[in-house]
Amino acid sequence: MKPKGTKSPTLYKYHGPGPLDIDLAAETAFRVEFARAFANWQGVESELFQIFQYLTCGKQPGTTAAVYGTIITFKGKLQATNAAAQFILPLKPALLEQWDKLKKQTEECVIRRNQLAHFDIQYVLNKAKKHQPILIPHPKPTEIDLTKAADCKRIADWSDSFLLLSSKLRAFNRDLRTSGILGQKTSSYQP
Repeated sequence: MKPKGTKSPTLYKYHGPGPLDIDLAAETAFRVEFARAFANWQGVESELFQIFQYLTCGKQPGTTAAVYGTIITFKGKLQATNAAAQFILPLKPALLEQWDKLKKQTEECVIRRNQLAHFDIQYVLNKAKKHQPILIPHPKPTEIDLTKAADCKRIADWSDSFLLLSSKLRAFNRDLRTSGILGQKTSSYQP
């Protein structure tokens, strides 16, 4: 339902599905993509830790994990990893250039991850006059701004970008470990 006198694609906020006629196929697809996106993001987090561990010469994985775990935010973990990279990687300029690109991509992707974690799931009418879920910023108490919404397709695109970033971080991690930059080459990398 559109508020009277508005031209923007804004709907009144629903408070959960309640008695709405929900498009179950759309809701199932949405939730599958939502879960897949978080699973793919976990790969990013895991690879970042592996890079941090290597760059900080963590010979005791438990100690390195304990220190890394005290950094509360992902932004802080990325900053700590970047600090180590900026200290060590100038010895191998190609690795530093590769890292800088990956860091930038990670900073861009974490915005989407945060949207997944902190936006609201709301229900809007689709063409079949059934309600389907969308992900939106926390709205004003009475409105939803659909221009900022993330539907199932957009979340699937984010998920794919997380998976691609995780793969790039894994490849960088292998390059880093086989480079000998820390005076030791690790021929096999196992996450």
